Amino acid sequence: MNKAPFHLSLPCKDINDSKKFYTEELGFQIGRSSFSWFDVNVYENQITFTIDQNAKMTTNKYDFEDVLLPLFHFGVIVN
Repeated sequence: MNKAPFHLSLPCKDINDSKKFYTEELGFQIGRSSFSWFDVNVYENQITFTIDQNAKMTTNKYDFEDVLLPLFHFGVIVN
């Protein structure tokens, strides 16, 4: 099976804060963008953040290695 990049679209409340976090804190590059959305290049994959002032990320949580995590989440596995 060939590996294919994935695309994930998520809401965000503030475009500028989200861009700053993904570029300055995590070191990723911004791809295409407009005033209401932007793409982040994440290890040859794409996450699109679209502004949604009404987004509410409330969900149940679970304990994993003494850290409380939301049931709905994603991440990149790194060494």
